[in-house]
Amino acid sequence: MLLADKYDVPSLTSEIVKYLDGEMDPRSAFDLLTLARQFNDEGLERACWEVIQYNAIAIATSDSFLNVKYDLLFSFVQRSSLRIAETTLFQAVDRWAAKRCEEAGVVADGERKRDVLGEDLLRHFAFPQMQPREFSAVVLPKEILTKDEVIDVFRYFSDVPVKGGIKFKAPSRNSKSKKPPGIAPVRCYPMLGFTRTFRFSPFTDMKLTFAVSEGVFLCGLEFLFANDDNLRSICLSVLCRGEKIKELNAQHRDHYDCNLTYPKSFNNQGTNVFFNRPIRYPPPGARTCYTIVVLETSSRSKECYVHGRSSTRDSSGQSEKRLSFDYCGGCYIEEVPKSGKPFSGFISALLYTNV
Repeated sequence: MLLADKYDVPSLTSEIVKYLDGEMDPRSAFDLLTLARQFNDEGLERACWEVIQYNAIAIATSDSFLNVKYDLLFSFVQRSSLRIAETTLFQAVDRWAAKRCEEAGVVADGERKRDVLGEDLLRHFAFPQMQPREFSAVVLPKEILTKDEVIDVFRYFSDVPVKGGIKFKAPSRNSKSKKPPGIAPVRCYPMLGFTRTFRFSPFTDMKLTFAVSEGVFLCGLEFLFANDDNLRSICLSVLCRGEKIKELNAQHRDHYDCNLTYPKSFNNQGTNVFFNRPIRYPPPGARTCYTIVVLETSSRSKECYVHGRSSTRDSSGQSEKRLSFDYCGGCYIEEVPKSGKPFSGFISALLYTNV
């Protein structure tokens, strides 16, 4: 980025941003956000905020959150589309303030943490969104709010008018009208019902072609890996009508508020890998085909790996080297021989939410 900016090579900057967009780990999103602002790159900054708000719980509860700069913390608390409970957000910001007090060598009591955070930041907390029990158990013991502020919040809980109005953010942070992608249950969509060209051999790429007729957010894939690696990841390209629109990584990691649901007839035997935030496929008006090409995976095996049951037998009664997956809608996968290109695995389902 420094070189591309110094020598004014916008094409290089564009390629770097595409790479960072796909590779971005949620825990480093704030670092990249600082970089995006440094180079005034609106596209990268927008991508960073999409990752941050979608992974707000994982980010806010990580140790790296304690090192976020104040201006970014302020912007973080301001955002109404964070996928995080207000109590969890408050606890994270309280830990951040306690860290600043520790660095300054002062006692991290409520008054000093309030000075660190400032009243303008506190106003962006949706304390009225909390349940009275949550507010009493989480917020009151920190003694960051003044007595009058606490009384006003309890007046709001009791539907008693507050003179001049409540000073804190009253609407729900995740109101239905602004519900961010991913809050809804994530559904597993097996290959059945998709227009697909799904074939793997030692000399071809793994590809999955599917059609979208309604707007969806693709959150990740269910992938069958060749062995039991603890770290599961894949690198893939997404194409629309043959043109690459995104290249990114998907990793096996905790997915908060996932609530993954499977069809009753679906036999889940794979590993769920998620993108750093959903890919939106807008309603195209007509059925639009997309293709996912698996470029690389963390799990490779030189041994022959097959799954499912043989679909036909030859005249000698021996199974052919072609397998049918009963939950893949009759899609065929070629058996991979022990020699040649290592087997990586294959996609068995798409994980998505509705728009």
